[in-house]
Amino acid sequence: MGSIDDCAPAIVGCGWLWSGLDLVGVGLDLIYRCEGGGQAAPWKKMMTGREVVFVSCVFWFNVIGLLVAAMVKASFLSFLFSAVVGGGEWMWWLWVDVDVDVEARDALLLDMEPWKNWDLSESRVMEKHFTEMIMHGTQIGNGWIDDSIGQMGTYDYFWTHALNSDKTNTGIHKYCNFATSNFSSTCHDYLTQGNIEAGALDISNICAPVCNLSSPKSGPSGSVHDFDACSNHYVDVYLNLAEVQTALHTKATKWEACRNTPWTDSPTTVLPTINQIISSGISVWIYSGDMDGLVSVTTSRYSINTLNLPVSSTWRPWYSGNEVGGYVVGYKGLTFTTVRGAGHMVPSYQPERALIMISSFLKGKLPPSE
Repeated sequence: MGSIDDCAPAIVGCGWLWSGLDLVGVGLDLIYRCEGGGQAAPWKKMMTGREVVFVSCVFWFNVIGLLVAAMVKASFLSFLFSAVVGGGEWMWWLWVDVDVDVEARDALLLDMEPWKNWDLSESRVMEKHFTEMIMHGTQIGNGWIDDSIGQMGTYDYFWTHALNSDKTNTGIHKYCNFATSNFSSTCHDYLTQGNIEAGALDISNICAPVCNLSSPKSGPSGSVHDFDACSNHYVDVYLNLAEVQTALHTKATKWEACRNTPWTDSPTTVLPTINQIISSGISVWIYSGDMDGLVSVTTSRYSINTLNLPVSSTWRPWYSGNEVGGYVVGYKGLTFTTVRGAGHMVPSYQPERALIMISSFLKGKLPPSE
């Protein structure tokens, strides 16, 4: 039986064959670019930023392998290495594009955290690793858009929903300067009275039933038609189980849904950011559950009104099955929709209606009119 060195000539030939295929691929690509005005070949449209780094390494390993193969002609490992990396690079040339001018990724940004300042002067948001995302739309749900408008809208919501007296609402508007948030002691007294008059409601859904843990339950049905008032309790209990926190690799802690952690980087308004997004040609949807007293439909409407946008589609109801699912009005560059019977976390309270609303957003059309 011959030694491994007897195979060296054949392995050398394979290594140079791969190299030749590389050169053919490069040549075809260059020809196409010259004739196509610099455009990449059509078969090379699947690259991401991380692959740029990977295939660059493969290319240089291939070059080094071929140089070693040329100098050490009897080395089996050298030529095997050259053949493997040469083949890898050929597959790269066949499937991907060497340009960092990568395939654009369409995106619709859902539930943008409105307190974050984004530079969206262009309609393209660059991700890491050179990947480009073309954003077509963004949606803000029950969002705290402006501090002064939000505070005033909260107490006006209380009044319009029969949670506050006329006297209290009149006093709030007389003594509270929401534009400056420079509240007098008299203003604070009226605000406190407004909170007392509203009573011990679940402010995130003023019509939500009370969770009764004493009544026997078989657990949530999972149906999009049902709302379980004890849903938050189930989540709290589950996420505070020691085995769950261990499985999640978290520190042992008393978990709460909202800890009221104070922000230090929150702007007083994101109205300029919303204007900037609209000016960039990106569709903006703002929606509100109409039973939310925490960040109410009133605050959303007040905020939108300050933008002074022309109406493109007049106020009308939209439907979920044979029931009114909410109301919608279209402005130039912005759509505002309500979800009837929903609280602050819209999909938790009205999952079926929320699904219709979000589906309409993704399709780029208003919710159904019948």
